[in-house]
Amino acid sequence: MLNPHHVTHAPHHPQDWLQDWLNNGALISTSSSFSSDELQLAWGEGNAASFYSPDFFLESPSPWVSFGTTRSIKKAELFKILEKYVSQFQRPEALPRFRPLTPKDAFLKEVGRLQNSFKEGSLRKAVPVIFEGTEFPEKKLSSVRLAKWVLSGLKWAEGYPLSLYGLWKSGDGILGATPETLLARLPNGNFETMALAGTSRDGAQLLKSPKDLQEHQWVIDGIASCLAPLGAKVFPEKTRVVNLPGLSHLQTLMKFEAPPNILWEELIKALHPTPALGAFPKDRGWEWLKDYENRQSIKRRRFGAPFGISSFCVVAIRCLQWYGGALEIGAGCGIVDQSISEQEWAELQLKLAHVKRVFGIDEEPIL
Repeated sequence: MLNPHHVTHAPHHPQDWLQDWLNNGALISTSSSFSSDELQLAWGEGNAASFYSPDFFLESPSPWVSFGTTRSIKKAELFKILEKYVSQFQRPEALPRFRPLTPKDAFLKEVGRLQNSFKEGSLRKAVPVIFEGTEFPEKKLSSVRLAKWVLSGLKWAEGYPLSLYGLWKSGDGILGATPETLLARLPNGNFETMALAGTSRDGAQLLKSPKDLQEHQWVIDGIASCLAPLGAKVFPEKTRVVNLPGLSHLQTLMKFEAPPNILWEELIKALHPTPALGAFPKDRGWEWLKDYENRQSIKRRRFGAPFGISSFCVVAIRCLQWYGGALEIGAGCGIVDQSISEQEWAELQLKLAHVKRVFGIDEEPIL
């Protein structure tokens, strides 16, 4: 959260704050609108700004991470600052090839398990995730490599409804460009969330696909059912196609009214995880999510978790995660009874490639 009584403003000379930010900092877009030109940056020790960055299962003992300095900055200004910064250094050594951390056969077996659950009626939809990983040649993430990632993310996000977000501290971090907003506070005091489900290279086909439309409707229904116990009135807008670099999604914005004085974290916990990244129905889906996590050799950490400030929270997908000398990329796909496992595996590879390209890890042009 941002405390207006304790916000400090950074001087406008990059050398005064940029290295501090790259060493220990955070950022987030102020909204998911492609027309939004503002980023919120934070860095250093103190309590001027707090970012909500729990793990996926919301088990973090301290989900709010505090920083001593905060600054609102135009995307174009940060781009110029980072461009000048990286030009002073040699290009970082290329990362070693990513290796699968989730074997394909393990994913295919999980799809089989899920389709048995669908036949039994205990689940209708679920989202297994897979990961790839590599190591930093410099043994830990360098500030120059991080600066290049943010620079590349700014370039790719321009003109698209993507929210840049990230936080790095004590050698661990996350950086992403997500198309999915979990919760936004609107100027009139109401709130907005979204259903985002269904992925294709060809956006026009999504609105003709019974499988994708059904999957998407379950996400809408799941969100509405999670908010109902809080007395929230939900108003879904018309479903549309959102086109991103290299892939498209179905999206339905959902505005809602909530009871007065409801806590921000109460709303986040009610919504998370939506069926777009969790499972439907939610109660049985939560059991499956925990069981699936326990059976994996690699943990989600912050992948798919809520991430934000006290007025805007995204779903932490399409991201890089690092800890120590290791770097990981995750992706998930919605499985329903009509899913074809090989096609779902191909979708996961598309999403993994998308993340690498957005952050300049893969220099191949996006198709």
